[in-house]
Amino acid sequence: MMAWDKMDDVVEVDAKVTESTAQRILRSRGGWVAWDALRDCPDWQMGTIALDGRFSMDELRALILLARRCG
Repeated sequence: MMAWDKMDDVVEVDAKVTESTAQRILRSRGGWVAWDALRDCPDWQMGTIALDGRFSMDELRALILLARRCG
């Protein structure tokens, strides 16, 4: 199976998760994420973000979902 086949599954999962759910997932995270308090989302700078720690797959998906709005 090619890696792109798995990407389709991720897109389907993202479609089911709302922005508020993604924000809630990231607020309860174990690691540190640069956060933009004004926009209430991760602080993406030129397509990158500062992260530190361990992140679950759900937390990483939440980051990507919010990147569409904030990135």
